[in-house]
Amino acid sequence: MGYLSFLKIGPALLKFVPGRKAKDLRNWLTVYGYWNQGGLENVETAFYVVAKEYLPGVAEIEIAGEDLLSHTEESSNDVFSRIKKVVTSVVGGHLGGTASAPEKPTLAAPKETPPIGFYHPDLEERKMNWPTTADEYEKWYQSRAEVSSDDSYSKYTPPIHVPLDAPTVALLLYRKHVITKQPYLADLVRALEEAGVRPVPIFINGVEAHTVVRDLLTTSHEIAQRKMGNMEIDSLSQGAICVDAVVSTVGFPLVGGPAGSMEAGRQAEVAQAILTAKNVPYVVAAPLLIQDIKSWTTSGIGGLQSTILYALPELDGAIDTVPLGGLVNDDIYLTRERVYAVRFLFRFSRARGQSAVPAKHILLTSPYLTPSPSFSSPSG
Repeated sequence: MGYLSFLKIGPALLKFVPGRKAKDLRNWLTVYGYWNQGGLENVETAFYVVAKEYLPGVAEIEIAGEDLLSHTEESSNDVFSRIKKVVTSVVGGHLGGTASAPEKPTLAAPKETPPIGFYHPDLEERKMNWPTTADEYEKWYQSRAEVSSDDSYSKYTPPIHVPLDAPTVALLLYRKHVITKQPYLADLVRALEEAGVRPVPIFINGVEAHTVVRDLLTTSHEIAQRKMGNMEIDSLSQGAICVDAVVSTVGFPLVGGPAGSMEAGRQAEVAQAILTAKNVPYVVAAPLLIQDIKSWTTSGIGGLQSTILYALPELDGAIDTVPLGGLVNDDIYLTRERVYAVRFLFRFSRARGQSAVPAKHILLTSPYLTPSPSFSSPSG
């Protein structure tokens, strides 16, 4: 967090330091500040800063590769064409042509996305700020009925209202996927709501997954234990949301995330202690990050992804792993039958601990030698 703060105040302080090196450092911090936040708007502004500072008089110089740039301009939504427009507006006129009065874009502050926040497609569609606390998200979610009745919101997708007593499921999401507006996020949240499940989507950078589960989420089991004086977790937030299950779309180990994938379960005991304190199903339903759906359906999941996305979380205590989807060009999409599988799991999330529900056991057999047979039940 200290480094992120320096990205904000560093350029302002370096403005008063003379010398070319200080200026270059200031420009680098400014550009990296936009780049670190991600998103198309921030990337465009980063290119604008570079062009403004280091490409004076480019309009009078014939640039090699102009034909390549011109071929990329297919639509206003094309990333390369939009970047070209930004650079062109800085140098004036057309690249390699006669200079005209430049129409420079305003250098806006980086469009920030908090390191940890709450996601919902209704927030994204209405371009609202991401809630950063559980209380803020809860108040917004409960007030959606009032917002949807406003005439000014009639052009948006109608909210899917879930019963108050519906199972509540926490979803851990990649912050990067929220910034890049991956389509699977909205599809997953709305699919759960359609099934009568109340989602609590929380986006993280990846390494904070265990702290979010530990501090921001609680369960009826943990609440009951704390009332009896058994406080297994002393850092639990007072505004923690009570959930019936936890789903990670991130994959990787719960402790450390991608950074912990090289430790091969060394922090599994820490993760198991957290999940034991919560005592609710923990499911990993992650999409394939570097494999397209076609190759997945024809050749199966690659060995590397199978290990780090699905096998390592099982060491933490994940009761099931469900590949949700994969790449289609540069975007991640869901496969509908996998979403149905995830929704089916949560039919039993409220049945845990209820003696009125008859227990059904399943014996899984395997042709491979195993130390003992595996048993499973609807309660997880």
